[in-house]
Amino acid sequence: MRTTWHAKLLFVLAAAWLAFGPSAAAQSAVPDLTQGGKPDDTHDWTLGPTGARGWIAAQQLTTLDARQILVTAVEKGSPADGVLEVGDVILGLGDKPFTSDARRVLGKAITRAEAGEGRGLLALLRWRKGKRGARRCTSRCSAATRRRRRKTARNPSASSKAAKYLGQHGLGEGLVAEVNALALLATGKPEYLDEVKSLAHTLGDPKLKLDLREGMCAWDWGATNLFLSQYLLATGDKYVLPAIREYSHALSQGQSQVGLWGHGMVVPGSEWGLGGYGAVNQVGLSCWLSLILAQQCGVDDDVVTQAVARSQRFFAFYVGKGSIPYGDHAPFHFLHDNNGKNAMAALAFDWLDEAPATRFFASMSAAAYDERELGHTGNYFGYLWGPLGVARAGEQALAAHLAEQRWFYDLARRWDGGFTYQGAPAPTIPTRAGTPPACSC
Repeated sequence: MRTTWHAKLLFVLAAAWLAFGPSAAAQSAVPDLTQGGKPDDTHDWTLGPTGARGWIAAQQLTTLDARQILVTAVEKGSPADGVLEVGDVILGLGDKPFTSDARRVLGKAITRAEAGEGRGLLALLRWRKGKRGARRCTSRCSAATRRRRRKTARNPSASSKAAKYLGQHGLGEGLVAEVNALALLATGKPEYLDEVKSLAHTLGDPKLKLDLREGMCAWDWGATNLFLSQYLLATGDKYVLPAIREYSHALSQGQSQVGLWGHGMVVPGSEWGLGGYGAVNQVGLSCWLSLILAQQCGVDDDVVTQAVARSQRFFAFYVGKGSIPYGDHAPFHFLHDNNGKNAMAALAFDWLDEAPATRFFASMSAAAYDERELGHTGNYFGYLWGPLGVARAGEQALAAHLAEQRWFYDLARRWDGGFTYQGAPAPTIPTRAGTPPACSC
């Protein structure tokens, strides 16, 4: 008997739920690290501003069943130095063992430790070589820091430290460098402008010439054009305008007939496909956003105008129907946001003054506060774009959304002011703000 399309769709939805739903973690045994249990080699996590990293039992980054944290690294000079050692097992807080997701509980405890009367002290129940004992770790959040936090919400201490960290350690490479540069630009502080300008002038060479080609160029072109456009709008530096025109024209020519991009472009002779692959909306939205901003920079090109309109028609189809999917697919009914795509669409329609579409995508993104960790090959863009899209639903929606996610951000903070990207699938300690996966679509 032939399997119907509807039956196939139900199978796909069921498989997605099994892969990402709460039951996934329960399908694999969680080792007891105090009784000879061994961790796997898939992932460990930054444990916030303690300066330690730890392995936590997880399935698809879901740690719902984890009740222990195995310390895998302790940075010298950090608050955890001398308190924790590699091989220690964190069993709980104070004298109480974890009774729910150890990762979330620890993240929320860090938040509490740095607020009110917490004095920056974090009480841990530690196991070491068969012995249990309570130990206290500090995040070095001083009383002066807490006073500054109460005085201003526009430039909180964590943001200032992160900017200083980037200024000292460099911007990184590729997309990470462009995102970090925009973070420095957003501070409005002149001491960071030279570094941002240097990157913009390097990427925005006025003599730049692009040729449509196969490969994964859409990721680079869209992100770079987005960075250069935001840089020009923020600084007025028209040195980069010729490069923005070149990127915008090439992106528009490489767009598919229905307004999409893939890993690559539509190249001459292959109008039926996007560089030998299909549509990838994650990169497509970046390309589209960059074209909208390029128009605001003064790019007045009929090819660009037509490209913006094609994408607008395509993504407007999903209004009122669900989340924007991976590619040219049906709406995702089982997610409020799909790795930041709805958030990106909220920004695009807001810039185009399309209020109903903006409201729908921003509201959907706001409701995705407990779905941000999901993402095909990673969740980098979900966290990158999510709050920006949610902000289009209003300040109260953004505050509520971030309040639900604060534990995650506090765990991602380093003790020396930096942030790490927690979704990377390898147990490494990033030296800058984090490295996204090769494809987080």
